[in-house]
Amino acid sequence: MTEYSHHKRKSTRLKDYDYAQEGAYFVTLCTYLNQNIFGDINNDGEMLLNTVGCIAFEEWEHTETVRENVILDEFVIMPNHIHGIIIITTESARVCQRQTPTKSQFRKPIPNALGTIMGQFKGIVTKRISKLYGTSSPVVWHKNYYDHIIRNEKSLNNIRGYIQNNPMRWSIDRYNKPT
Repeated sequence: MTEYSHHKRKSTRLKDYDYAQEGAYFVTLCTYLNQNIFGDINNDGEMLLNTVGCIAFEEWEHTETVRENVILDEFVIMPNHIHGIIIITTESARVCQRQTPTKSQFRKPIPNALGTIMGQFKGIVTKRISKLYGTSSPVVWHKNYYDHIIRNEKSLNNIRGYIQNNPMRWSIDRYNKPT
């Protein structure tokens, strides 16, 4: 096994798609080992955020404040994952410049691209959790995230409904792992 292949992971992104271009994206971010760290769902199907869940909520909402090119649509923090719709706007979104990584180099973050936004969100949540518990580098997130490019209004509305109803469907959710 070469040094490079050891670090190579299969990407779930569309090849040659510019994730910095204007568009709506449905994202799901999961916790490491699907640990329920954000709170619990009560018998009425309501998500009850704990302190860590409140950090994730605050930082998710803050994403729109610190990025002029981002509009947040529907989202939900679940016990062990987050679903959200992110809309990247502005004609000044950077064009994705594809690079082939060398043995010791991975792609550099692309300003305003979905991957950069998600990476920064996960990083700041991790940093705040680390500070809260006085630990260094806690493992909070599953590597990467799931994304789906929303291509039309019907799909957008279906995904909004899915997100809104997600807490009520927790008992049958594929991310719901018995503790």
